[in-house]
Amino acid sequence: MHNKSKKIKRLNKFIQKNLSYIINNELKFSSTNLITITSVITNSDLSTSKVFITTLNEEKNIIKILNKSTNKLRGLLSNSAILNKVPKLIFVEDLDIKNQIKINNLIDTL
Repeated sequence: MHNKSKKIKRLNKFIQKNLSYIINNELKFSSTNLITITSVITNSDLSTSKVFITTLNEEKNIIKILNKSTNKLRGLLSNSAILNKVPKLIFVEDLDIKNQIKINNLIDTL
């Protein structure tokens, strides 16, 4: 069990690092719209990875675009790794970061 959790952690880090590079350098998004992958959570059978992102602008639109581009992204990701199978990618907004920013802004106004 311990080896499996280490494997998942390594896979999550690999996906976060490489997918971040692919999205920000190979996809044609506006240069003013930085996309940050805050974390990746892969399920125990390695079939699906939930990718948490934050952006500066138009977050909902970007999440839709990324979710429509998952096949292309998985293909590009598989080119940068020796993986038998790249997990299905699901992009979601990272609400923790947004909530932290709101709290910080409220504290700053006190």
